[in-house]
Amino acid sequence: MTFTVTWKPSAIEALATLWLDSARRDSVSKAADEIDGLLRERPLGVGEPALLNSRILVCLPLAVVYDVQVDDRLVQVLMVAAIPGE
Repeated sequence: MTFTVTWKPSAIEALATLWLDSARRDSVSKAADEIDGLLRERPLGVGEPALLNSRILVCLPLAVVYDVQVDDRLVQVLMVAAIPGE
């Protein structure tokens, strides 16, 4: 079952800032692409439970917090952050 992945505007802005500020832009781009692919294919099979109904997924050098709406086959990325030291 394929899910549609959307990113909140604030998460998109944060990702853009992380990319612009990174010395390893290729790593940030690859991680974002990997996150999209994993969430599209199996959002409940990756990541770990987080606060409330959200989940967290780490694909170095990024981590995202996301919600899954199974009935609608929709995933929304709520937040993105860089992993310190990566």
